[in-house]
Amino acid sequence: MSSTQKLMAAFALLILGAVLIGTIATITLEKTTLIGVTDNLDISAARDGMAVNGSTFYATDILSQRASEGWRNDADGCSISTINMFNQTGDVLVSATDYTWTKDGDGLIGTLTLSNTFDLNTSALNTTTISYSYCDDDYLAAKWQRSVINLVGGFMALAMLAIAVGLFYSVMKEEGLLNI
Repeated sequence: MSSTQKLMAAFALLILGAVLIGTIATITLEKTTLIGVTDNLDISAARDGMAVNGSTFYATDILSQRASEGWRNDADGCSISTINMFNQTGDVLVSATDYTWTKDGDGLIGTLTLSNTFDLNTSALNTTTISYSYCDDDYLAAKWQRSVINLVGGFMALAMLAIAVGLFYSVMKEEGLLNI
């Protein structure tokens, strides 16, 4: 292989590496990040006129919708464990004071119990906002899997850099620029 061919290969490898690193990083991010969701929740079943009656409210309508959209619900670490709620006027509701979220069994479905507090009774509207995170279908649930896949892009970059440096070193040595 001539020096010119080696230089062209080294530059092509560096350009290809720069293009692939972005793609690998994007795919890796999708497999290691939970998806955050904000939904509206109709709480009319838990209200008695203007007041919340304190009864149990099952949040199956939201969670079953997510399961049908590709939510990976078959792995540990993919259950919904934290829910944040906001009342009709946008005020933050306090967990264990205004509402309680209890995972049922494996956490795929949960029970939402609303309390009869001022923040839930500030409006006659029956819509509250609920936000939570869930696992997409390709999410890697095990922590060690997420750690290993995060290393892939870095090791690929090091491998391509090592090959390019080797090619540049070979050309410099052939041309007499190095006396090693």
